[in-house]
Amino acid sequence: MEANWRDWTETQLDGLGRAALVHRPDGADLETTFAGDTTTTTTRDVATSISTADTLATTTVTDALGRLRLLEEQETSTNTYVTKYEYDIGDRLTDIAL
Repeated sequence: MEANWRDWTETQLDGLGRAALVHRPDGADLETTFAGDTTTTTTRDVATSISTADTLATTTVTDALGRLRLLEEQETSTNTYVTKYEYDIGDRLTDIAL
């Protein structure tokens, strides 16, 4: 698999002028969706090693206050780790669930 290298960053905006899709020069893509009071961002990077080149994704979900609510990290194309974060009314982190 050959990398698709660019010399520039390309950004596509949504109807409200927010960055919805960013293609980076290193071949990684950053996709952001906005729904109600949550923002979901998925980054797809080309992870390489001596034996393989896979496209792996990291997804973060934040709430209206910018607090991290969910983190999904792909270790391999078939194995994903999910971490959930909870906060109290005072904006203090109260729970982390793996």
